Amino acid sequence: MNTIKQTNRTILFEKINEEKEDLLSIIGNVEGIESVNSEIKKKINEKLVVESFEEFLNKFEPTIYSYFDCEKGEMIYSIEKPSTGSIAEERLIKTKLNKDDSILKMILNLIEGREKIGKKLIEFDFEKITSMLTPKSIVEDIKLTRKELENLYLEYEETDDENPKKDDLALALNAKFEAIRQTYNTPFTILPLAIEDIKQRLLPAKTSSQSTSTGQIRIGYTKFTEDGDLELIEYHQEAKSLQSEENKAAALIGYIEADYEENAGESRSDFTKALVVRTFVPNVSNSVCRDIQREVENYDKYMTLYKKDKENFINAARELMKKIIGIKLFFEQSHVDNNEVKPRLLITNTSVEMCIKNKDRIEKYLESTNNITYYEETLWLAIVPNVALEKPITEAPRGPFQVKNSTISIQENNSMENLAVLIDMMAKFRIQTFFNFEANEKTTFQNMEKNGIDKYREKTKDFISKKYSEFSIVCFPNFTILPKDKSLVYMSNKLGIENNAVCAQDEIIKILIDGIYIDASYVAAGIVAGYQSPYYLKKKLSKVIVTNPGVRFNLEENNNNLKFTTNMAKEIDGVIGKILDNINQDNFGFVFSSNNYYLSGELVNNIVVYKARSLKLNGDYYQPICETTTITYFTRILKAITNDYQLKELENFFNHPKGQMKIWEIEKEKGYDNLILKGNDEVHPTIDKDSKKCSLDFKFDGPPINLEVEIN
Repeated sequence: MNTIKQTNRTILFEKINEEKEDLLSIIGNVEGIESVNSEIKKKINEKLVVESFEEFLNKFEPTIYSYFDCEKGEMIYSIEKPSTGSIAEERLIKTKLNKDDSILKMILNLIEGREKIGKKLIEFDFEKITSMLTPKSIVEDIKLTRKELENLYLEYEETDDENPKKDDLALALNAKFEAIRQTYNTPFTILPLAIEDIKQRLLPAKTSSQSTSTGQIRIGYTKFTEDGDLELIEYHQEAKSLQSEENKAAALIGYIEADYEENAGESRSDFTKALVVRTFVPNVSNSVCRDIQREVENYDKYMTLYKKDKENFINAARELMKKIIGIKLFFEQSHVDNNEVKPRLLITNTSVEMCIKNKDRIEKYLESTNNITYYEETLWLAIVPNVALEKPITEAPRGPFQVKNSTISIQENNSMENLAVLIDMMAKFRIQTFFNFEANEKTTFQNMEKNGIDKYREKTKDFISKKYSEFSIVCFPNFTILPKDKSLVYMSNKLGIENNAVCAQDEIIKILIDGIYIDASYVAAGIVAGYQSPYYLKKKLSKVIVTNPGVRFNLEENNNNLKFTTNMAKEIDGVIGKILDNINQDNFGFVFSSNNYYLSGELVNNIVVYKARSLKLNGDYYQPICETTTITYFTRILKAITNDYQLKELENFFNHPKGQMKIWEIEKEKGYDNLILKGNDEVHPTIDKDSKKCSLDFKFDGPPINLEVEIN
């Protein structure tokens, strides 16, 4: 791969964080220029190109904005930053969505958990993982921070001031204090602590058969007397022991209290400060005389507020989280170690609509990356998720039956009209575009199992027989992370007082997540970008030549799809033969399959690619995407080696004993798995010196494909 070092650089048309720079603003005004300069391209690479999920999180810092609405009495969340005219900057709270976020962590655990166990949707116990959103689970995570904080502080105190290690410990401690601040940046983030604090103080060491008296708790122990009676003895802690333990914690408590006073802002309160201290440095002398009735009322009130706040946050963050997970899945479809051929993702950080409105900027940028023979920044693939399948419902139908969750969520989708314009633009620069329809319960494996694929055919019929058809790749079905009907998170029973004892009530507090579904185009493009690397192919194939990319690699041949699977667990038992016949009659779409397949006698547990086709009908069948990639690679190699199609160099390329065509023919005889031209593949050039045209006829498995270049 000396001439072309990569064939998998991908562009994603999505907006992530409006406070970060975007492709259009970096390109700027292009009036009067033919292409963008090297400085602009360098800045694009620095600001918008990532080669790992971790780099994406660091560069783009996906953020949710929130503020407290006094009229509604709740936090308002948004992925869009409110204008400074309506909300002052200092009143905005910014929550970065990263691996520490409880909801994102839950989604990642759902994906990994199902893959490791290999269970289908109907078999998987979702409650074990969705329980990560409960206050109890969140406080369990805090306990780990508490242990780490205590250990670090003890080591810090014991380390000599002159020891350089003390600075490292100080930095680590400061990082823990940053984590502590996240638990009280609003009264709503402190709710899990307050809920669990009440539960632990109200119901200490409570078993299912116990209830808690409304009187003050007296701690004690039991022992047998000399007569064999069981004696109950109230425990009185010795002052010396108590003083010793308090001395150990006193200094750390002082640091936490001072840090709280400095950073809590207007929401500062003695109650919250004491709660934070009890959470991160449990004080053994902290006995609390309680009004049990008040505690029970507070518990139920806090749980209700927590439920509402979590649901508001999830509703606001859902679409951004889907993008974050999609990008993670793009990178997870392959594990490429070689830096030169590692998939790289250029994120526009602006919408498809804005790119269409400013298509002159996009085209001038692509002129500088795709129409020159410096191919390190050339784009080969594009991802457009979330294309509208149906018109959005703006109002719920009215009738005699009560709908508890009647909020209509208006999702911003990419229109088919904008998609067509975008793909047409991408096709001019030979970029293959993977797209999918909006990810929801109507575009899942379960839906396809029941309703088939006719809606995908109907929606894409206008993309067939167009100049850009072979660069249009519709991907389906989408992936289900958390089914809508399994997305209730059971938080806790409400508490009450009966017969002077605290007990659970029948009413259960639940959080509704309303399902999580991920766009198929991320996974499809990730697989294709991954197998472009000969080093990735080498992990699972026996005869790979490292100088060739995987442009001609066909997932549909030789059980390749069973060797290079997705990392997604199966969702259903499979679709019936009638639906498969519908797909196979013309090999429609880039289709994922959850059916059972065996490789060397072993059951393949993950979802696989069933078809990998574009929307170009070549004869009776849709064209394999690898044929388009091969032609693109061939013409780019041809352009580079022949110095922009010089006549003499063209003749040498095709006819010289040491020309590139001869090299590929020799490779073909050796039977490599990643040949550029394989089997019965043929390329027939026709050079017309008079018209200065070179016509190339590519023959793969279907009818010939013609491409013409101008001779210089």
